[in-house]
Amino acid sequence: MSVSRKPEVVIIGRPNVGKSTLFNRLVGKKLALVDDQPGVTRDRRMGDANIAGLHFTVVDTAGWEDENELSLPGRMRKQTEASLAGADAAIFVIDARAGARFRGEMEPLDAVAGHIPGALNRPFTDNFTADGHFKSADLLKEEWRQVLAGRSPSTVVHHCGSGVTAVPNLIAMELAGLGPTALYAGSWSEWTSTAGLPCAQG
Repeated sequence: MSVSRKPEVVIIGRPNVGKSTLFNRLVGKKLALVDDQPGVTRDRRMGDANIAGLHFTVVDTAGWEDENELSLPGRMRKQTEASLAGADAAIFVIDARAGARFRGEMEPLDAVAGHIPGALNRPFTDNFTADGHFKSADLLKEEWRQVLAGRSPSTVVHHCGSGVTAVPNLIAMELAGLGPTALYAGSWSEWTSTAGLPCAQG
């Protein structure tokens, strides 16, 4: 009798951006060591997660650094690359809010200013021409490839303040032929109201 394999989701990102904190949150236990000092996670760690009835395996990885493959950071990167090769999905977040809100310089709505650690910023207004229409598919594709900087579009999760203004980013990637992508509907408001989740500024 064959047993079906659970989907495997890999968390990737630079050192000390909150990957292990997110991992612990997803598995519901403090399995991964969390510290302000970067480089604490050196090996892959796996755990079982269940969100809204979806059971999957989540993988915490070492911080991604562009170092020589013979160095310690380089060897850790090879482990992360091996995890990605066997994964069904990866988590990579793009924030659709204006740059000042993303950097934490101001916050008109939520109690905490900043962004989800490891997220990139693509303000939703960047998808439109001066007259309020979506830019051409070719231009959107070029701009989004610059944002992704070699990352796979299939790893993208869009978010914003409350899940509304991220939608133009999702549509823009579809128009550019880079979809489908995912939406974190709870976005920054839900993230900052959930105890224990990390926040970043800058």
